[in-house]
Amino acid sequence: MALTEGYKYIYSAPDETEFLFDRHRDPHETRNKAMNPLYVEKTNEMREQLIHFFNEEGYTEPLAGERWKLYGKKEMPKDPDAYLLFQDPEDSIPHIPGYETDSNTRRYFNFQWFDRRYDTV
Repeated sequence: MALTEGYKYIYSAPDETEFLFDRHRDPHETRNKAMNPLYVEKTNEMREQLIHFFNEEGYTEPLAGERWKLYGKKEMPKDPDAYLLFQDPEDSIPHIPGYETDSNTRRYFNFQWFDRRYDTV
């Protein structure tokens, strides 16, 4: 992240996306200006400053020369609960007719401790 009085620049490696926020006109950072034609020069300037700073500090892991290293764009799974650190145990979820779905717990995690504790196997 690079920060000036007027702008904030962020590069997100997992989704290969740049963000540029105008801190004066958009103090809550709700509008990404990075791809806006009126802000392309500022985006390039902030990117170059951040990459230059990283090179000066010897922090080259996220860099490929004078550009960002591409790690391959990551896609999020369709299931919003897929990467939750903790899943709700099945018996803690209320069963309301019309709102029931299959539990995602077993699809993503192997909770052997849960099975042994609650004899669900």
